[in-house]
Amino acid sequence: MTYGIKQEKMIHKFKKGDVGREKNMFKMLNGKKDIKLIFLKNLLPYFSTTLKSQLIHYKIKRMLVEVEYVKNNKQKFNTLTSREKEIVLLIIKGNNNPTISKLLYISRYTVEQHRKNINRKLKIHSSLQLYAFAYAFNLI
Repeated sequence: MTYGIKQEKMIHKFKKGDVGREKNMFKMLNGKKDIKLIFLKNLLPYFSTTLKSQLIHYKIKRMLVEVEYVKNNKQKFNTLTSREKEIVLLIIKGNNNPTISKLLYISRYTVEQHRKNINRKLKIHSSLQLYAFAYAFNLI
């Protein structure tokens, strides 16, 4: 497994026992997209019990937020037709209106109308909100 120089230095410090600043190191890792879960798993044995419990608390809190989101939006999700759910899936995969229309053998304008209906029914205004919805309801 290859890591960047910064990650290698952090692993070395943790293995050496120099973990006085582990919270700051974790905060640095938390904001980086290029840090893989595997990297954190390799460091976990070197984290203090306090930091491990904070990580577990953070994970549980995030899961509760996700469950609450699903609970609050289940009724909206149930208003979507199967075709609209299919279009949501294709949008999330990165397809644009003309591509979706070719894949489903429907007019581009029909796809646009479906998208308007999806946005109205879900009360969303951006692709990010649509992605969050699709993720929460296991469409992706």
